[in-house]
Amino acid sequence: MKPYNAHFGTLQIFDNRASSNYALCKIHWVIFQTRLVDHFYHGTKMKETFELAGIFKEEMLELFSALESRLLELEREPVNSELVSGIFRALHTIKGNANMFGADLIENISHEFESCFDLVKKGKLAVSKELIDLALSASDYMRGVLKNYDIGDDERIVVPADSAPAMTIRNSLQELIAESGSRMQERGLATEIPGFGTGRPDKNRHEPASSSVRVASAKLDELISLAGELVTCQAQLMQTSRERQDTVFINLAERFDDLIGGLCEKAMGLRMLPIESIFFRFRRLVRDLAPAVGKKARLIFEGGDTELDKSLIEKLNDPLVHIIRNCIDHGIEAPDVRTAAGKSAEGTITLLASHNDGKVMIEIKDDGAGIDPGAIRKKALDMQLIAADEKLTDRELYSLLFTPGFSTADKITSVSGRGVGMDVVKKAVDSCRGSIEIASRRGKGTEISLRIPLTVAIIDGFLVRAGKQSYILPSADVEQFIEYDRQQYGAKRKHFISLRDKPVPVIRLRDVLRISGDPPDMEKVAVIRAGDCITGIVLDDVLSQTQAMIKPLGSLCTKQEFFSGATILGNGAIALILDAGKITEALAALHP
Repeated sequence: MKPYNAHFGTLQIFDNRASSNYALCKIHWVIFQTRLVDHFYHGTKMKETFELAGIFKEEMLELFSALESRLLELEREPVNSELVSGIFRALHTIKGNANMFGADLIENISHEFESCFDLVKKGKLAVSKELIDLALSASDYMRGVLKNYDIGDDERIVVPADSAPAMTIRNSLQELIAESGSRMQERGLATEIPGFGTGRPDKNRHEPASSSVRVASAKLDELISLAGELVTCQAQLMQTSRERQDTVFINLAERFDDLIGGLCEKAMGLRMLPIESIFFRFRRLVRDLAPAVGKKARLIFEGGDTELDKSLIEKLNDPLVHIIRNCIDHGIEAPDVRTAAGKSAEGTITLLASHNDGKVMIEIKDDGAGIDPGAIRKKALDMQLIAADEKLTDRELYSLLFTPGFSTADKITSVSGRGVGMDVVKKAVDSCRGSIEIASRRGKGTEISLRIPLTVAIIDGFLVRAGKQSYILPSADVEQFIEYDRQQYGAKRKHFISLRDKPVPVIRLRDVLRISGDPPDMEKVAVIRAGDCITGIVLDDVLSQTQAMIKPLGSLCTKQEFFSGATILGNGAIALILDAGKITEALAALHP
C-alpha cells in the first residue's frame, strides 16, 4: 500500500487484486476528482473576480479623473448646465459601480453628492467655491479609498472601516446645502438659478455609443515587442536577399518590408495617447498651489490632441509637475506686485504641445518675473561651480539650474528651496531621449521647452560608420547630410563648416568615442538642429536608412553617456544607438 498525499486529501492506492480494496480505491479516487474540480472551479472563479476587480478599479479611477476635470471647469463656468449634467452622470456611474462591487463607503458618498448636484440641476442649489472644494475633497477621499481596496471572502470589495472622514464630508455637505438654501430664500432665488432649468432630462440628448475596446497596456507592450522582433527579422531577410542576388527573393523581401513597416506603424499608433490626458491633471495643481503661496494663477493649454507614446506620457508627469510648481513659486508674482507692474493680478501659465521635426515639442510658459541671471551667477559662485572671472551667456547660466542641489530660493519651503526640482526634470527628460531648454526675459516671464521623441520602442534611423564600427543615428535628430572634405577646410577650420554662408561648429564622432586610425579624405556631416542651435557630427560614412528596435543598455553600460540604447542589425551584429544631444553637448568641452 502506497500513500499519496495531496492538498485535496489522502488518496490510498491498494492492490487491485482485492475486490474490497479496489472498491475503496474507487471511492477515494471519486473524492479526489471532486475536490480537484472544485479547487480549479473556484480558483478560476477567483481569478476572474480579481480581473474584474482590476477593470473596476481602472474604470473608477478614470471616472474620478473626469469628475475632477468637470468640477474645475464648473468652477470657472458656474452656470454651465452641460457641466452639471456631466458631473451628475459621473457620480451616478460611480455609485452604480461601487454598489455592484460592494464598495459601500464610496457608494454612500457618491449618492450624497449625486443628490446635491440634482439640486443644482433643478436650480435649488447654487454652485459656489465651497461646493467645489467639498466635492474635490470627497473625490480625493473616494479615490484614496479605492486605491486601498481588497477582495474579501465573499468576493466583494473591502474598504477601510474608518468612516470618520466620510461623516465629516457628509456633515459639511448638509451644512452647505442648508446655508445655500437660506441665502437663496433671502434673495428670492429659491425656485430657480439663472442658467438652470427645472432639471428635467433632455429627451433629444443622445450619448454617443462607445466604439473603443479596453486592452491591458501589458498586451500592447507585448505586441510592440513582437513587432520589434519582426523588424530585426525583416532586416536579416533583406540583407540575405541582396547577398543572394535573387530577383524573386528580393521582391518578396521588399514586399515583406512594406508590410512590416505598416504593421509597426499601426502597432505604435495603439500606444499613442493625446497629451491632454496629463494636461488636465495640472489644473488642480495650479488651483490648489497658487492660493497656498499667496498668489493667483490660471492654467491654459493648447495642442492637447497632440499624441505621444503612453510610456513617455507617464514619464513626463513628474517633470511637468516640478516645472509648474516652479512657475507658481518662482515665476508668478504676488497679486499686488503684478498690479504695481501693470499686469493682471492673476498670472497665466500656458502649456503648449505640437509636433516639430518628428518630435513632440512641449512648451511651458509663464508671464511672471522671469529669471535673474545675476542671482544664478551669485549662487554658482557660492557653490564654486564657476570661476569669478568666467564669462557666461544667459543660456549657459540657465543650464546651471539643472545642477543637483542648485536653488535660488531664499528659504526652504514645502514647495521649493531644496534644489531637487530641475535636476529631476533634466534626468527624466534625458531618460526619454529628449532635450530641454530655458529662455527668459526679466519682467516678462520664462519659457521652458521640452523636445521628446514620439516613441522609445521602434525608431527610424541612419546606419552610419566611424572606424570599423556601425552605429544608428535617429533620423528625427538629423536635418540633413553634407559632404565634408578635410583637405578643403584645412587644419585651421577643421572645427567648422559653412552651411548657407554661416559657420557651423562640428565634432568628429571619432574624437568623441576615441576611435584610433585615420579617417577617410571625404567624410559626411550630419547636421543636427536643437531649437535655434545648429551643430554637426562628422562621420566616416552614411550606409543606409533602417528601422531599429531600441534595446536598453545593461547596468554595465550606465557610464556610456553618448548612447541611448542598442539594436540588432540584419547581419546579427549589435549596433549602438547614438544620442545626438549628448554628443553635441560635448562639442564645447572638446573644442573650447
